[in-house]
Amino acid sequence: SSRAGDLASRFIRLFPLEALATQFAGFLSRDSRALTPDERAHALEVFAGALDLDAVRVVRTSIANAPTTLGNIIRVAHDRELDPVTLIHELAHVWQYQTQGTAYISDSAWHQVSAVLATGSRRAAYDLTEEDLNAESIHHLPAEKQAVIIECWFANAALREDPDYARFLAEVRNSAKS
Repeated sequence: SSRAGDLASRFIRLFPLEALATQFAGFLSRDSRALTPDERAHALEVFAGALDLDAVRVVRTSIANAPTTLGNIIRVAHDRELDPVTLIHELAHVWQYQTQGTAYISDSAWHQVSAVLATGSRRAAYDLTEEDLNAESIHHLPAEKQAVIIECWFANAALREDPDYARFLAEVRNSAKS
């Protein structure tokens, strides 16, 4: 069942993967930059004060660039611009890292591999269900579903009035590490 998989992902940590991912997040990259003023404005709109935006870097690279977020570093392809919706999704992973550490890396990998094995595509790891939206807390959801909720709230103004999305975003904004 998916619930058993969700529980397993909370206990199965790939510590070497997490350590290597954050240690070498900038590996084989160039053109490291801070967030632009527009990107910062989008981030503040969503996360309020829950992110240390000064720690975030965007790097261009030819590997692991889906975009991919490792710690505070968002990796993008050399020929790709970071559109606002994708930026917010990737900043959700930065939020996970800044508030909960590297566990999101194992969680994301677990759910993407499980999705490929179950459906042939990693996209299933991103699909929201009614059960997900009824979760007691955003923290009870897998990493990619957390990022999708945050991304959807940003991209769809109508969802800002939805009580489930609103409560999840309130949790995100109130979860900054002290």
